[in-house]
Amino acid sequence: MESAFVHVACQGQSLTISPELLGSIKVKRDMEVVRKILRAVQDKGDLTPRQMTFDGVDDLTAGRHLELLMDAGYVDGLASKTVNSPVPIVFVKDLTWEGHEFAGALLADKSTWQ
Repeated sequence: MESAFVHVACQGQSLTISPELLGSIKVKRDMEVVRKILRAVQDKGDLTPRQMTFDGVDDLTAGRHLELLMDAGYVDGLASKTVNSPVPIVFVKDLTWEGHEFAGALLADKSTWQ
């Protein structure tokens, strides 16, 4: 039986909300979050697919941004979608070739990415 509520980790706190409310939450693309994700995936020491967390980024925002980066062809990983979540759980393997190129350009531009 499916739970009537969903537990969401958000900035170190666990929240319980209804699936209906969760489905109405929209996450705007945030290039600072993209930068954090790209840097963390670049620094990942192996190719084992695993869930990743990012400092100052809640699970919902990280999941949506990882989904966008996978859809764009920048992140190689596995996405597991569940009924109770509007974003998948992403197991990150590595950046793709295009992802390394994109990260190299974004992270090298010191005027934008400090």
